Amino acid sequence: MRMNRAWMWLAGCLLALNAAGQLGTELIPNNGLARLDAKGWPEGWPSGRQARIEQDEAGRRLVCSGAGSGIGFRIPLKPEYGRLRLAMQMKVTDVALGKESWETGRLTMSFHDAKGERIGPWPNVFGMTGTTPWTVCERIYPIPEGAVTLALSPCNLGASGTVEFRGLSLTVCRLRALVKADAPLPPGADPDPETLADAWRQTTPTRERVCLSGLWRFRPVRPGEAVASVPPPGDCWGWFKVPGMWPHGEWMPESGVQQVWLAPWLEERERIRDVEQAWYKRRFAVPDAWAGRRLTLTFTMLQTHAQAFVDGRPCGEVWYPGGELDLTGHLVPGREQELALRVTARPLTAERNAFMAPDRIITDKASVNHKGITGDLFLTALPPAARLEDVHVMTSVRDRRVTFAAETAGLDAGPWRLRAEVSERGGTVVARRFESDALAPDAAGVLRFSAAWPDAKLWDTDTPQHRYTVALSLLDRAGAVVDTLTPVHVGFREIRIEGRDFLLNGVPVHLRALHNTTSVSAADKASRSAALEMCRRMFEYGFNAIIAGNYDFTPGSVSYLDGLLEACDETGMLLAFSLPHLKDFGYRLDKPEMAERYRAQTAWLIRRVRNHPSVILYAMNHNCTGYYGDQNPQKIDGLYEIPEDEKSKSAWWARNRRQARITDAIAKSLDATRPVYHHQSGNLGDMHTVNCYLNWAPVQERSDWTEHWSAHGVKPLFFVEWGLPHISSWSSYRGPQFIWRCEAFQSLWAAEFAAQFWGDAAYLDSDAAVRALDHEERLWATGKPFRWSTLNQPLRALPQNYHAVQALFASDNWRFHRAWGVSAMLPWDQGDFWRRVAPTAEIATETPLQGLKCPGIVPDRIQAGGQYIQDLGPRDAFLPTEVGAAFLRWNQPDCGFIAGPEEARTAKDHLFTPGAAVRKSLVMLNDRRREQTVAWTWRLWRKGEKLMERQGHARVAAGGQAAVPVSFAFPKRVRAGERLRLTAVFDFADGVTQVDEIALYAVMPSQPPQLSAPVHLLDPHGLTARLFDRLGVRYVLFDGTNAPVADDALVVIGREALDGSAVSWMSRLDKGLRVLVFEQRAETLERGLGFRVAERGVRRLFPRAEHPVTRGLDEAAFRDWTGSGTLVTPYLTGLPAAETHDPHGTWCGFTNTRVWRCGSRGTVASVLIEKPARGDWRALLDGEFDLQYAALLEHVQGRGRALFCQLDVTGRTENDPAADRLVANLLEYLDRAPAAAFRETVVLGAEAERLAGQLGVVRSRPPDAGRMFVVSPGASAPPPDLFRAIEGGVNVVCLGLAGDELKAWCPVPVATVRTNAAFTRIEQRPPELDGLSNADWAWHGRITFDALAVPEAEKAASSGALRVIRHGKGRVVLWQVPPWLIDEQAKPYLRTSKRRANAMAARLLANLGAALDAPVAERFAKVEEKEWLMSYYLDTPEAGDDPYRYYRW
Repeated sequence: MRMNRAWMWLAGCLLALNAAGQLGTELIPNNGLARLDAKGWPEGWPSGRQARIEQDEAGRRLVCSGAGSGIGFRIPLKPEYGRLRLAMQMKVTDVALGKESWETGRLTMSFHDAKGERIGPWPNVFGMTGTTPWTVCERIYPIPEGAVTLALSPCNLGASGTVEFRGLSLTVCRLRALVKADAPLPPGADPDPETLADAWRQTTPTRERVCLSGLWRFRPVRPGEAVASVPPPGDCWGWFKVPGMWPHGEWMPESGVQQVWLAPWLEERERIRDVEQAWYKRRFAVPDAWAGRRLTLTFTMLQTHAQAFVDGRPCGEVWYPGGELDLTGHLVPGREQELALRVTARPLTAERNAFMAPDRIITDKASVNHKGITGDLFLTALPPAARLEDVHVMTSVRDRRVTFAAETAGLDAGPWRLRAEVSERGGTVVARRFESDALAPDAAGVLRFSAAWPDAKLWDTDTPQHRYTVALSLLDRAGAVVDTLTPVHVGFREIRIEGRDFLLNGVPVHLRALHNTTSVSAADKASRSAALEMCRRMFEYGFNAIIAGNYDFTPGSVSYLDGLLEACDETGMLLAFSLPHLKDFGYRLDKPEMAERYRAQTAWLIRRVRNHPSVILYAMNHNCTGYYGDQNPQKIDGLYEIPEDEKSKSAWWARNRRQARITDAIAKSLDATRPVYHHQSGNLGDMHTVNCYLNWAPVQERSDWTEHWSAHGVKPLFFVEWGLPHISSWSSYRGPQFIWRCEAFQSLWAAEFAAQFWGDAAYLDSDAAVRALDHEERLWATGKPFRWSTLNQPLRALPQNYHAVQALFASDNWRFHRAWGVSAMLPWDQGDFWRRVAPTAEIATETPLQGLKCPGIVPDRIQAGGQYIQDLGPRDAFLPTEVGAAFLRWNQPDCGFIAGPEEARTAKDHLFTPGAAVRKSLVMLNDRRREQTVAWTWRLWRKGEKLMERQGHARVAAGGQAAVPVSFAFPKRVRAGERLRLTAVFDFADGVTQVDEIALYAVMPSQPPQLSAPVHLLDPHGLTARLFDRLGVRYVLFDGTNAPVADDALVVIGREALDGSAVSWMSRLDKGLRVLVFEQRAETLERGLGFRVAERGVRRLFPRAEHPVTRGLDEAAFRDWTGSGTLVTPYLTGLPAAETHDPHGTWCGFTNTRVWRCGSRGTVASVLIEKPARGDWRALLDGEFDLQYAALLEHVQGRGRALFCQLDVTGRTENDPAADRLVANLLEYLDRAPAAAFRETVVLGAEAERLAGQLGVVRSRPPDAGRMFVVSPGASAPPPDLFRAIEGGVNVVCLGLAGDELKAWCPVPVATVRTNAAFTRIEQRPPELDGLSNADWAWHGRITFDALAVPEAEKAASSGALRVIRHGKGRVVLWQVPPWLIDEQAKPYLRTSKRRANAMAARLLANLGAALDAPVAERFAKVEEKEWLMSYYLDTPEAGDDPYRYYRW
């Protein structure tokens, strides 16, 4: 047998020598393109498809032009080939992605066996889209066993464009091992990696602790292999580090954060990513001096099980997360022995549950993410009998005392004494010595004593250098030292809760936290040096705390803990440490045996961290103990308790909360020095915690969300996750499944949602915006639902509609939550804070194999981090995004800003009449750890002229705030709309200066409107009468039963006057009646009058038309009004004590979810009307989602007109000058408005006929102002004198015409080209588009239409889809994408576009002179059910059309 093995080894060596000459063999013939045939094609190459060779100064290159172009190689492979190195340069030009994600400019690869069948996984190849510069591409590919050919194709699989390749090379870079052998010691390693002689150690008079971290022999267990005995030498042993995490990816030489040095024979046969078991072994001699002592092996983190063998004999096991193994009697001091560990990295259960919300559990197949011995390993010699096990050092700043709680083993009743010698960290001189009186161990074997320490230096966030080292000794009754623990590092500090505040060392501390992934990451991010850099970068952005990234403590959920713990201690970063989750104990913690399991694991973890001063909180039971109402602003106070009674005891939330209280009690019994919180629990235990994801709750209300807590809260409030709003808010999907784990048909509502903030400017036609729409269309085109994570990828390339929106929320919400005193906050979307602007290269660490025999995890390579705080490369590789810049400003320990008056700090009053009182305040937040005096200066400016200045100082307590009132009279000599600036400068300590500025606008005071006669006022509640009395409006009250005498009377319908009773006299609107309708409630507008509405506190509207009613009022006049509107209740009413679902509201007959309300401060409107499509409706002020809602609508019907004013002008808690001015303008306009003039409207073409009928176009009315034509394809021929008629004043609307038809109807030559395109913005809106915006002609995707050629001089006012031509006195409007081209049935994501196009069609025709009819009189005269189905809209509503459905991500 030995002879056979020898011959096999010799044969293998001969084969290896023969193969060695093949290393570096180039497998692509004529790869340098040196030889070309007569046709200019490379000799030895197969023929190509639409491919050619071109040459420039850099040499020859392969060019593949057009979809499907390329060349295919079939490269033979020899059995001894192990790995191939691909190297090339590649660039793409205008390559569009095909229908599938892999349809790009690409170099494809696949391996095939002797039968021609593909084997092995698809290789990770290079693919590109768009246009790129020359890119160097290099990668190593393992060859699957059995592969005899490689199919390789440089090609263009994209929909279009050109792909170029240069220097294409494929060489053999590694040969396959043919015999089994151990791997040699890696180059650069310590020559003797196994000896303990040079290992890190701690020594006391009674014990010694040696670090076994370092380079260990390592061998994966192959599938089906026996594991009962340790594999012998020569059986493919390689090398790996302890601590270390087994690689997730395919094994490759010189790759990975931590390199596995596999034995060559295993390299091509073992998929390291699939390994679940592996052997470690190491030979060393235990020191002779350890004779007679107890010897233990300690795992500080193990994933998930280890069986130990000494000299091949099993000697015990350890389970996750770690622990101690007694090797006494197995290891013999003075003898060299082999310690082997068989580590199994398998989950403890088949499935894994993850809570995403209180009632949303995601179940996955269980797996172990971080595998292996991921923590430090220690061998310890300690006394065999009476001894110390550990010590918890507890410090009290209030009492200036220290307490030592020592866990012991082997002690009798005593008496015993403890002695603690304390030195400053890093020092050797004993600074303090404490000694107890006689002690006896308690029932748990703990010795405890306290002592005064009046002069201890406090560890704090600004003094992290104040740390101490404690050496604790156990003394017997004679005073002899029985045992001395190895040194323990501590900080003298105290964390506690007082009322709603966290107090660190007696001073309030507000946690500005981030979610941290250090301890759940690979070695390059989990190391101490990486964690230190992470802390430094967090401090740069003002953050002072982190929550651990593991939301449970299942096997593999953490990697290496100590790097993070040490970094936080060293820098003063505060840490919330995660404890086990109740879900992982089967929800059976009420069973003693399960509670004991929980206690054991929790005790082990707490022992690991309890002496770290940076750990100030314990977190547990993430996302499983909350309830629906935990975000309700009226129930965030620590007083409200969700009822847990007999009726609800079986509910999921009641069960979970009962279990949570058990875990809470266990943790506090183990360590009572730290508060405990349940992540996302509402009011439970020490604090109220909540994942605050409010979607599109208005900015103002989100800033006021904690006002109730600030006034009435009795517990700390921790926003453990705070959506900025969260990125999922941009999706049209609203549940019920968890958006990140489900597939659904959904839209990316980027412009649609951003429109509420930016108005018309949200509608982008940039390349990035078009790519986002193209991406969505491709997903829909597959016919299969898709994931949100796939759809949202392009959103971050639209910073205006994403990051800038987040910044708008963050800038307001964050500072005001701080001003309300919120105890702790964590913005969840921290990845959006930074934009990478330069790559971070992967680098090899300088000495990855040196000095390994000490605590700490050591990476071989450092890879780029996904976020600025996770990256270890140059800091300028990232820049802050708009939201990152907001946090740089508003998240610092020092924070000063201009706020509203003390009683309404979040108010944004900015409109003032000359001489009016202006009341603001200067708020100064001091989250430093010491009191400071802040110098402040405020100034009032008119352009560059300083009008006013005040200066002063404010003393601000540590962790406190100060507010200085600002009061002055607004200048009397100002122009209407003039903008003044109020600036403030804050000089904090240490040279920190901050500046803030707000704008104040002049509004001319409202004068009593000059009316030709008193208005007729229908006002049963008297609300509008009071407004008119204050404004000096002349009116005559009437009860509404009888019509005013005159057909052209001016009638005002007061606020909430339409209670459902019929108003028959509205039929006289057609005869010249003028009607002003003030605010009506949502149910009246919807159920009574047939409008679709949005009930929502709106703080910003946009003037949409040049109109007399907005005279003297610009865009700034229609945002953030003074005081509060009162049309709707400030908070939702009728909610149950125990909210068991999200709030609901009724919309068009559907019961849809709603977010809670939080006050009406600053509202401009509370109930908006969706813009109608049937009839002549002009939106004078619009806003909100997709700009589809109007707060001020003008309706023309025959000779009369009606204005629907839904702005909150009536009954405000405080008067707003813009609201008053608007009311006067409305009355004066209606008093003077002439009757509308209409044209005879001729409609030609089937589609135009159908559309005109839907829109209510009136064709029988005698014309007042000439004629107009509305034509669509297939229309009859135009009149022979059409062009002359246009010149004389006839208007023409051409809908979708092209070719000869367009030529026949348009008086000027216009070329068209058939195209499939996205919309194009019109920057200068012509008068014919009055009342419209880019929102109306922006479609959500691409549409095939006949695009117009637009002269350069007209491009600002026209697009390829919409052009206005003035010819003499007449006008011709060419609209190439009329509503019927928008097929929302085939493409449901176009529903919003179709809705806007329908409304645009009506407005466009009315602007050109058409008379349109709408059933306004009928709706006023007769109240019917479901009137929104038969009134002013052309589509049938669906539940998903309501954009404000609430969904808690």
